[in-house]
Amino acid sequence: MKLSCTLDEESLISNLSCNIALLKTRFPDLYKLLKFDQYSPSSLLKMIPKEYEIIPSLKDESLTLKVRGHYIHSKYNPIMEGIRISSSINKNYACNSYLCFLGLGLAYHVENYIKENRNIAIILVEPDIFIFILFLASRNLSFLFSHSSLVIIPATPASETLAILENLEIGNTFYFKAALDLSKNWFIEFNTLKTRHKRKNLLNCNTLKKFYIRWFKNFIKNIDKSSSLPSISIFKNAFLTLPSIVFAAGPSLDIHIKELKSLQDRFIIIALDTSLKALLEEGITPDFVLLMDGQYLNYLHIAGVNALDSVLITELSVYPSVFYSRFKAKCLVSSFFPLGKYIEGNDSENLSAGGSVATTAWDFARFIGSTPIIMAGLDLAFTKNKTHSLACKFEKEALIFSDRFSTLERTSYKMLDMKNTEIVEGYKGKVLTDSKMRMFAWWFESKIEEYPNTKTYNFMAQGLKIPNMPSIEKKELLELVSKKNAKNKKEVIDMILEKWKKNTMNYKKVFLFDKISSSFIKLLAFTNEALIFLAKKQQNIIYQLQIINEKIKKNEIYPHTGFSAILKNIEGEIEGIDSNTQIDEVKIKKITEYYGLLKKTLEESIVLLDDLVL
Repeated sequence: MKLSCTLDEESLISNLSCNIALLKTRFPDLYKLLKFDQYSPSSLLKMIPKEYEIIPSLKDESLTLKVRGHYIHSKYNPIMEGIRISSSINKNYACNSYLCFLGLGLAYHVENYIKENRNIAIILVEPDIFIFILFLASRNLSFLFSHSSLVIIPATPASETLAILENLEIGNTFYFKAALDLSKNWFIEFNTLKTRHKRKNLLNCNTLKKFYIRWFKNFIKNIDKSSSLPSISIFKNAFLTLPSIVFAAGPSLDIHIKELKSLQDRFIIIALDTSLKALLEEGITPDFVLLMDGQYLNYLHIAGVNALDSVLITELSVYPSVFYSRFKAKCLVSSFFPLGKYIEGNDSENLSAGGSVATTAWDFARFIGSTPIIMAGLDLAFTKNKTHSLACKFEKEALIFSDRFSTLERTSYKMLDMKNTEIVEGYKGKVLTDSKMRMFAWWFESKIEEYPNTKTYNFMAQGLKIPNMPSIEKKELLELVSKKNAKNKKEVIDMILEKWKKNTMNYKKVFLFDKISSSFIKLLAFTNEALIFLAKKQQNIIYQLQIINEKIKKNEIYPHTGFSAILKNIEGEIEGIDSNTQIDEVKIKKITEYYGLLKKTLEESIVLLDDLVL
């Protein structure tokens, strides 16, 4: 750090000491994470590189910051600059918004904003640790640490920062470009991840549009099962360190079944609903089968199956006939239907939903303590231009109904969404995949990174390469496991199920459907209000929508509805637009469609709830 000759270093040390004490009191975990307890204030300042220059401004008594020759604030009057920026923020964002400041510098704009908006929840993000330390050394920050609702995210990787912001459902973000320019790589990664999350939000929104009411109807029909079936918690860590194979239904499954059939007694065998019939026909008996999709078509994957040696892992929003299928037992995971999860309470264990049952099956294998996990049939690519294994229902039906005018190859081609396909790196050269499967691959990548002790391999992989899921050949696999590894697995499963039967009393649950109904009626009123503003195309429409969105978010039931998928898309459309700017017709149409989807979903849900309440 370089100081002006007129700058008092003792004052910086004193400010830093005082503000670190305030940080420790307000955010003790953050204080430990930053390891401020291991350094004195003076030693922290000495760590700052010389190209970081903190100097007095030319026209007031404040400090300004210069890094690598570039001023982060006005060199003349940074306080007035901060007031001007704060004033523009007040004009552009709804007064009751949750506001995130991305990039701080010495945060004069934040200081003025907080003084004028005492009741607003504030999030501060500064990627550069040296700037954050100088911010703490610049002046007394008691105004900041005494703010009623405050989150600080300093020197945190872009992926973790975005995850925190996603969880907090931040609608409004102010970008302080001068500070962010110093963390270009961080900001590029942040924007890349944000774009990926926008695609995910769009996918979630489309899924909600297509399936929300179906999930809700299924859940209502299945609700009584929650009193009579065990949670997957009975199997938590039941197979510590034992290896497992998860059979997905990608094109390579046909080869993998033949290669792994003789090894099934050495592993916990976990099947997806889509691969179950193919496994049974080839003489492989799964220990667990996962079915999580609420569509009737997914029920058909297990329809007519006699799987009395397998345990079905499912949830309450699946097609009701699933609960009449023939399995040794059925166990419940907490519903992936957001409102269902809320209605259930805390009785069921969660598994991660990565958009594909394959991702959930991996998480179930981790949940039961299994390691390593071997993924089979997980192509995430159109291997040989196929979408599924030949033994899978999709491919079998295509084969049955194919003729010389509608060949199997032509049917497979039609299933490709050519708008979203791309050629990318695979385990063995380039492969054809699409954006949806790449998102599944990203989910695996991020989850394996989150649980590094759960070693995962992709068996004889031909498809899309997942960075931290190495390919493994049969010879290497045999070297990893012993013949005795999973010898008593069936006895363990039977013992766990028997213990549950002896120790469990069935009981009738009471659900507060009337509470949900009244909340949905309020949400519908807010949604109609937004649609009226959109129809009038008023000048301050963005500001009004921000206020309405905040009202929706403050509804008690909203966090449990899954409607955030819609609101995130709306907020993505209006982000960065000045509140006084007239929105163009294309954006108005898009935003209207999103609110229209919310309106339709609420109206249909209210009808379902009214039938229950009555």
